Amino acid sequence: MTGSNMYSHMNNPMAGQTKNVQNYISATFPDGHTEILFTPLAPFETPEALDRICEEYNKVIGNMELEPLIAIPIFIHDFLCIHPFNEKEVTKGYANISTFQPEVADFFMLFSA
Repeated sequence: MTGSNMYSHMNNPMAGQTKNVQNYISATFPDGHTEILFTPLAPFETPEALDRICEEYNKVIGNMELEPLIAIPIFIHDFLCIHPFNEKEVTKGYANISTFQPEVADFFMLFSA
């Protein structure tokens, strides 16, 4: 499943959509200045990147090229680096990462108990 299918059933204009504006990971310091720490992929690159990490994950798991306990954190890292949602949608999107890969949600459950 890709980002275009996520939340498509919700009554929200951004439901099921990846980000449409560039987002940045930044830090605000005690003196008030802000610095950009990381710039995720641009919005136009996001859908293809999501499709690619899902395809690669399925390939390495399907071919048993990597153990799932290695492949899953790599998938999570790549997903977080893509940062595929607009800021107000981030919490909802990451909470439902299972729409991309159910095995990844199972991995989260192992460590949240």
